[in-house]
Amino acid sequence: MPITVRSGMRLTPARLNDPARGQAFSPTAQTGVSAEAVSLTVTNMVFKAGWAYRAYLRGLLYASAAGVLAHFRLRQTGLSGTDYGEYGRVEAKGSTVGTSVMVSGTVVLTRSAASDLTTDVALTVAASTGTVNVHASAASPRYLSIEPIGPASEYLGLGVDV
Repeated sequence: MPITVRSGMRLTPARLNDPARGQAFSPTAQTGVSAEAVSLTVTNMVFKAGWAYRAYLRGLLYASAAGVLAHFRLRQTGLSGTDYGEYGRVEAKGSTVGTSVMVSGTVVLTRSAASDLTTDVALTVAASTGTVNVHASAASPRYLSIEPIGPASEYLGLGVDV
């Protein structure tokens, strides 16, 4: 199989063995969320033994009223899965797409075990009161991206072990 090398990228044996990335995205808005609900799921994510990962989320938030807080959380598998970390609460500024606020954040995940782990990773969202909406379109999708960032030993104490 041919390998495409982008300009300036060094291709080394270590690079060839890097873990895969996981991504979930949607060009469709998620609307009317009150209780915790799954927003996006990265299916069959492989956490390679000894590696650290960055789970990054992006979306545009508005709610049923200004001041509603949206709580974003990362979980293994789904709603009842192990809590992998929280992105915190984001305050909606209004009730229309035109008043949406950018939601973005990072959670570091590490795999210190000697074996790989294959699992689904779910991004969830809940509203403090009323409802929240995570806007998306073809030009501005909402997404969750999980990418390897290096050896887990370099991130001791910074991440959640999976």
